[in-house]
Amino acid sequence: MTRSTLIAILDCLYSAAETASSLSSLANCLDLTPAEVAAGLRSLEDQGLVNARRIRLTLSGLAVAAAVAAGARVPVLRAA
Repeated sequence: MTRSTLIAILDCLYSAAETASSLSSLANCLDLTPAEVAAGLRSLEDQGLVNARRIRLTLSGLAVAAAVAAGARVPVLRAA
C-alpha cells in the first residue's frame, strides 16, 4: 500500500465524515478493490488514524486528514 493511497483513503473518509462510509463506497471513491481499501484501513488503524471496523477516522486521523485537505505535507504516514 503506497503512501499516496493511504492519503487518498484519509481524504475520502474526511470528505464523508458526516455520513456513513462503507468499504464499497470507499473503493468506488478511490477506484480500488474492496480488498485494497481494507488493507489500507488496517494500515491506517495500525497507525491510530482509523477505526477499520467502523470505517471512521479517529480524532488523530481527523487531524491528519484535515491537514492533508489543507495542503499540508504529512510526514507521519507509513506505507504498509
